Amino acid sequence: MTQLCRHGGLRTLALLAVLVSTPAWAGTPVVGTDSVGPLSTHIYTLRIPPPVGDTLPPGIGGPGSIFYLFAVFDTGADRVGISEFDANFLDFFNPVVPSFLDVRLWGSNRIDPVGLGAPLDTPEAEVEDVALDLLPPGFPTLVGGPVTNVVVAHIEYDNLVTRGPFPALDPCGGNASITSPTTEFFNDGDPNIPTPAAWFDLVPVGNSLPGPDGTSRGQRYEMADMIFENGNARADSHSFNFLYDTGNTTTQITPAVAAALGIDLGSVDATVCIGGDPCQPGCVGGDFLNGYIVDRTILLSSDATEEYRINNPLVFVETPGGLGGWDANIGTNYFETTDLVFDGPRARFGLNLVPEPTSGWTLAAGIVFLLTAGRRRSGQR
Repeated sequence: MTQLCRHGGLRTLALLAVLVSTPAWAGTPVVGTDSVGPLSTHIYTLRIPPPVGDTLPPGIGGPGSIFYLFAVFDTGADRVGISEFDANFLDFFNPVVPSFLDVRLWGSNRIDPVGLGAPLDTPEAEVEDVALDLLPPGFPTLVGGPVTNVVVAHIEYDNLVTRGPFPALDPCGGNASITSPTTEFFNDGDPNIPTPAAWFDLVPVGNSLPGPDGTSRGQRYEMADMIFENGNARADSHSFNFLYDTGNTTTQITPAVAAALGIDLGSVDATVCIGGDPCQPGCVGGDFLNGYIVDRTILLSSDATEEYRINNPLVFVETPGGLGGWDANIGTNYFETTDLVFDGPRARFGLNLVPEPTSGWTLAAGIVFLLTAGRRRSGQR
């Protein structure tokens, strides 16, 4: 479940991670994680399907009449939800606007850094006939299941871009800029979709039946083969349900997973503010979550020959029931140094390799995999 209120109110405090000695292995793991990672904030437009073909706001013609707005690409959402601000700006409730619209996507890096224009006549990807849901005040526009299930997104978390200023988007009255990973979208079957070095399976959950109000719905994704290890304790995705959530900046676990990992809840390594007022210092109006460093996180590749490993990752422990039925919410801070390809139609994501040393390991910026031929997949006995 995506915690919608978190996108604007997170505060990153110093990560109190300590590099500890681990047995040598033939690979270079990521060491430690930040409290929060970057969101794949991108631009979008909404178009009335042909033959009308009018891009919202409706009825505005002429050069420069197409406007883009920002959204979060969110695998943790089962719908495409439009924010209150965007709905008003786009005249979403105008009677001429039909229930089903075409959603067009571009990475925010496609915005010209000087003039702030974008090539809005040629979308990177387009999903037709989507009935959007209106989100409560304060939530950003979220592009979820009906779109994430059918497109491919190349998200370069290790290559951030900044565009702006956009004064209208700054809740504090300043001249906010948008910083997000370099992102490119593809419709399924596009020959230009990049091929990563290794794929990791996801498990689709839910269904694509319309919601009670007729709005479009789609599936979310759980991790297929993911393991947390802490000392001799472990928790894996075959015993617990781990949501893969590009719309959440932190990685959270429930008290049940924390107990399985033997985490001492009295020994806090970091804290993060959830839902605080972004225009005030501290955590006014929000709550602090406590974070803890565990020994490692391991993701096994689809063919069980490679793994992505993070030593000393940070997890935040939620209150009971705070993750909407999931046992862990895997956020973007676990991928902030990666080049990732998310493939919604095939329920998987891919990562690129860094060359492996012949022995031992070193601290490196980026991701590396360990060859694990013959290793049991998590959950096998």
